[in-house]
Amino acid sequence: MKKVMFDTNVNDAVAQDGECRSLLIWALEQNKIELITTHIQIDQINEIKDQGKRFDIYTINGFAGTTTTQGFISGLSRLNWASLSLETDILDEYLGSRKRNKRNLSDALIASTAQKKCDIFKEGDTLRKVTPSHSII
Repeated sequence: MKKVMFDTNVNDAVAQDGECRSLLIWALEQNKIELITTHIQIDQINEIKDQGKRFDIYTINGFAGTTTTQGFISGLSRLNWASLSLETDILDEYLGSRKRNKRNLSDALIASTAQKKCDIFKEGDTLRKVTPSHSII
C-alpha cells in the first residue's frame, strides 16, 4: 500500500470535485492507499471559514493517519507533533531563497515530512482523476 500525502490545496481541489472525492474515498476504503497528514495541515483546514468546504475536506482526512512533521520550527511546530531532527537539509532545500514566512515554512514542513515518510506527495491545485479499474499511484 502506498503512503500518500496531499498538500492542503489539493485537499481543497478534491473537496470541490465530488467524483474525485468519491474515487479517493473508495481507494482509501479498499486499502489501495494510505493517506497521511500532519498537524500543520489540520491547522490549515481548521482555518477554512466555509463550513461546507471544511466538512468536505474533513470527510477525506477522516481516513488519514496523522504523523509528526520532519523537523521543528519554533512558533509553528508542536512539540508532541514534530520530530526534533537535525536533518534541516530538506527544509533548506525546499525554502531556498523563499521568504521565511508562516506559509512558506508550513509548506516546507509538509514537503519535508512527505519526502521522508510517504511514497507519493501531491502538491499544486490540479488532480488527475483515476477510476477503480486503474492502479492508483
